[in-house]
Amino acid sequence: MNKKRSMAIRTLTGVAILTAIVIVLQLLGQFIRFGPFSVSLVLVPIVIGAALYGPWAGCWLGFVFGVVVLLQPDTGFFLNFNPFATIIVCLIKGAAAGLCAGLVYKAFEKVNAYLAVILAAIVCPIVNSGLFFIGSVLFFIPLIEEAFSLEAGQGIKFVIVGMIGLNFIFEMIFNIVLSPVILRLIRLVKKDQPKAVKKAAPASPVEEVKEKASEAADKIEDKAEDLKEKAEEAVEDVKEKAEDLKDKAADKVEDIKEKAADKVDDVKDKVEGLKDKAEDKIEDVKEKVEDIKDKASDKVEDIKDKAEDAADAVKEKVSDAADKIEDKAAEAVDTVVEGAKDAADKIEDKAAEAVDTVVEGAKDAADKIEDKAAEAVDTVVESAKDAADKIEDKAAEAVDTVVDKFEDLTKKD
Repeated sequence: MNKKRSMAIRTLTGVAILTAIVIVLQLLGQFIRFGPFSVSLVLVPIVIGAALYGPWAGCWLGFVFGVVVLLQPDTGFFLNFNPFATIIVCLIKGAAAGLCAGLVYKAFEKVNAYLAVILAAIVCPIVNSGLFFIGSVLFFIPLIEEAFSLEAGQGIKFVIVGMIGLNFIFEMIFNIVLSPVILRLIRLVKKDQPKAVKKAAPASPVEEVKEKASEAADKIEDKAEDLKEKAEEAVEDVKEKAEDLKDKAADKVEDIKEKAADKVDDVKDKVEGLKDKAEDKIEDVKEKVEDIKDKASDKVEDIKDKAEDAADAVKEKVSDAADKIEDKAAEAVDTVVEGAKDAADKIEDKAAEAVDTVVEGAKDAADKIEDKAAEAVDTVVESAKDAADKIEDKAAEAVDTVVDKFEDLTKKD
């Protein structure tokens, strides 16, 4: 009975120390980030507790881990969206990780202790990250897609790559690397567990109880001190490794920043080169436009000159035609005038001849017919008048004919 009580006290003490370590490491882990969320360093003490004190101790430690996660700032991102789902996911994933780690260690401990530690260290982050992934898919995909401006259907990929990927790899490697340390701690603690001591004859039941209680208290105190020291050493080792990882991550970030800056400078140089080439091309285009403009102006001037020359030629031709028409009109007038003169001369000649004939006839008639002189005179006078009228009519007709010919000539020209 005393032995069971001593073991219970030892178990409670060990679990209490590991609980404190889980709380401290989880608070420290929030300063180590891969991606948007912090990593979990508490899986190592959870595996140790599950191996030393059984699956239910691992379950308790995982539950404490989940409680601490709920109190951290990162979890507020999910709590504001769905508090109930966030609490369930955080508590179940931590408790299940510790429970599964303890069950795996217990199943393989008798086969190979080192194999059991490695498998427990592997199962613990797998269960933790796997349940977080399932909870995210069930409850938080709309929140993630909206918060990170993702397209519909991209949330699951982001959870795997951006939120779980690097953190899971870090936790897995961290647990596997520390597996030898975990195994050593387990062996040390189990080696120091109290064994049954046989005595010949106890002084009395009361004295025996007092003595065993005192021995158990001393051993518990010693073991607690040892565990405390070992836990502090483990925490220091974890801190140093975490610092190393942090420094390496910072160096990588600086390298990435420098490479990004170099690429930005290269892009700027290329942009400047393209800008200069574009400006040169613009200048070439401007020069070509100016050349085309000058050539167009020259062609316009040539067309103007040719138009003026054509106008001058037309004017000259019109002037020549007018001169020719004027000359022909003058010639026609001269022809008409000459024809009129000739007709007048002919008429005058005929009139003179008629007068001479009449005079001669009159003289002959006077000689022959003296008696009928008066009648002859009247006849002659009347004949003269008729002849004069006829001559006048012929002259008018001749003038009209000349005028018509002049007009016909003028129209033809």
